Order: sequence, then C-alpha cells, then structure tokens
Amino acid sequence: MQHLVLVATSLPAPTTSARHGQGFGRRLAALAGGFALAVMGVHALPAPAWAAFPGDNGRIYFTDQDTDSDKEIYSINPNGSGLTKITNNKDDDSNAAVNADNTRIAFTRLSSGSNQLWTMNVDGSNQTQVTRGESIADGPIDWSPDGTRIVYTDSSSTLTTIHPDGTGMTSLGVKGSAAAWSPDGTRIVYADSSDNIATVNVDGTDATQLTSYEFPQFAGAPDWSPDGTRIVYSWTSFSPSASQIYVMNADGSDQARLTNDTALNGSPSWSPDGSKITLTVTDDPGVMNVDGTGKSVLAAIPGFEFVTDWAASSGEDVR
Repeated sequence: MQHLVLVATSLPAPTTSARHGQGFGRRLAALAGGFALAVMGVHALPAPAWAAFPGDNGRIYFTDQDTDSDKEIYSINPNGSGLTKITNNKDDDSNAAVNADNTRIAFTRLSSGSNQLWTMNVDGSNQTQVTRGESIADGPIDWSPDGTRIVYTDSSSTLTTIHPDGTGMTSLGVKGSAAAWSPDGTRIVYADSSDNIATVNVDGTDATQLTSYEFPQFAGAPDWSPDGTRIVYSWTSFSPSASQIYVMNADGSDQARLTNDTALNGSPSWSPDGSKITLTVTDDPGVMNVDGTGKSVLAAIPGFEFVTDWAASSGEDVR
C-alpha cells in the first residue's frame, strides 16, 4: 500500500455519480462507516448498518458497487442461497434498510447528480421518492421500529428524520452518520463528528459519546442487538491498516473485539434472532456467530459488496 495522507472530514453528498473502484483506502473507509473520508482527493462513502428488528432471521441485504457500472441492491438468504438482484437501472442505488414488518425497503438513489431517499416493496416494485430538493448524504438510513419515520444524514452531516410519505422532516441537531434506531424506539446510535460511536434521544437531546478513539483509529457502522442491550460496530485503523468488528454494552462498557484476522471486516448488522452477525468480509457479504466464531462468506461475487441490513423473516425466507 502506498503512503496516503488521510483526512477525516464531514462531506456533503456527491453531486455527480462517481464510479467506485476497489482502492484499498476507499474500501477501508466504506467498511468503517461513519463520516466520509477524503483519500487522495476521492470521496470514500460510508457503509451502512442498522438496528436488527427482533424476529426470525430473514434475508441479508447488501450493495454491489463494482459488478455493474452503477451501485445496485441485492439480497441473499443466510445460508448463501437465493441471491436476488432487487434494483437494476442506471442510477446508484444503495443503503437498503428493511422495515420491521418486512414490507418496505428504504434506500438511497443517486440520479442526475442528486442523492435522495426512496422506498420500495421488498421485491423492488412500487419505488417511491421520499426526499426532494437538496441532496442527502450517500450513507446509512434506518426505520423507526413502528415504521412511521426514517432517519438519515442530510447534506450538512446532520441526523434528520422524516415520514415515509415525505412529510414531517425534522432535524435532530446533531452531526452524525450511520444512524440506527434502538429496538424500543427511544434512542438512535450513530457515528459522531469525531468518528466515535454515540447515542442520542430521538428528539435530539442527551447526545452521549460511547467510545473514545483518536486518529488514526475510527469507529463506525453501529447496530443494536435485537434486545437493545448491546451495540456492534466497526473499528478501523489506518496505521497500521486494519478493520475489525467490536461489541459493547449499550452504555459503552465492556468493549470487546470479535474478529482478529487479516481480512477487512466491517459494516456489521445483528440477526433478528440475536444469534449471529452479518458483516462485510473484505469484498463480500458474510456471517458469523455473535462471539466472532464461525465466520464465513455467503457469496463470493466479483468486485466490492458491502452489507447493509439483516431483515426479519416474512415466513418464506430460508434461514
């Protein structure tokens, strides 16, 4: 790897649809989640992670940003079967998050230089634009447990919520990204402006930082366990280069490393039944036990894919 000058910075959403290559720094930043990084002048976009809604284990969602000329959304069963391409167009579709009753997917779409929040049915039909006007950040989004609001990061790197029909846009007044709603609906966990994990009330009050990493280490891509007691997240170091998965209690105590290998491990998401964690393993979607054992790749696909969500089962998924 070449020696790079890495600067952590809060960036607005891109104004053009850039093709995302497989550069090491770009991939590392995506796996880490949190704020975008400027790496040799290239904006590296964060990878999402969301709270797992309790239930049986359904399909795992991920973004493929290299196989096609644009980014597309896929899903796969937890046993590696049933690989399904959900979006297929000339736009950049990413950051899929499924609501609690497994009927709608929220996602971001970069089209004609504008990145906006959309929703669609889980089969890709009935695609509906939610936000309009100024571009939002190309990064993590999440549903509230009751399905009445979606949280995202706006162009000023501020956490914002909105109803799925596009009404009720509300700024939380805190800078952050990679937001995930707690299963009880009272708190949101996110990567704050210092690239640490923090939580905040859903009205924007009581922002509390849980980790205390400093450059060249970062934390991002947090996700609640289905019972709301623990948070899994990505830890990334740029010197030496590494990306691993950590877990901690919801109050920030008992931080523990789950992975410890040479793979780039990132964008973790808890399974709805609480028994496993899905993650990105360097280039591909993978899964492991909650103690970090039994890690395996679900599908080896050319290019770079990153996990975005693990949905609850509709009763028809293979578990």
